[in-house]
Amino acid sequence: MNPDKQKEIVDYLKRVHVANKESTKKEHFKDLLNRLYAGDKDIQKTINAISSGAETTVVNIPREDRIHHLVLC
Repeated sequence: MNPDKQKEIVDYLKRVHVANKESTKKEHFKDLLNRLYAGDKDIQKTINAISSGAETTVVNIPREDRIHHLVLC
């Protein structure tokens, strides 16, 4: 892996570790994606979906008495 990308990931993990709000963690994650995948149009669509708060059911996971929905933000 590219050393610059490794540094970005390590820095991201440090920031997320000290973040105490989900919204802050989400912003750090979006920032990481932008840094790692700058210029990739397909990834930008996913980042935009995250930014707009879109949730899409990816898979329904059967559980004992209900179905658990895994969502992609």
